[in-house]
Amino acid sequence: MNIAKMSSSEGPAFTIAADVLYRQVGDEAILLHASTGNYYALNETAIYLWEGLCSGQPQAGVERVLAEYEVEPEQLERDLQAMLCELTARGILVPRS
Repeated sequence: MNIAKMSSSEGPAFTIAADVLYRQVGDEAILLHASTGNYYALNETAIYLWEGLCSGQPQAGVERVLAEYEVEPEQLERDLQAMLCELTARGILVPRS
């Protein structure tokens, strides 16, 4: 997925499922999918990307990771794609139709 296509004038490409709870503790965060009881830990870089998704500005999360970590943009895009695919498969994110 091209990062630039993650949001548009029509709004974000994804929405967060209504039954997902988020809690940050220090430099980690937990996503709880209330309907399944499953939870997922996010590291600091995933938190930046998650916060970008939550704000409807995914590019802001990407830019923050690029500014704070030595990562190639192409690698970050692959990592973000993997994160989006996993969270979508688990029902945490819902693609906009």
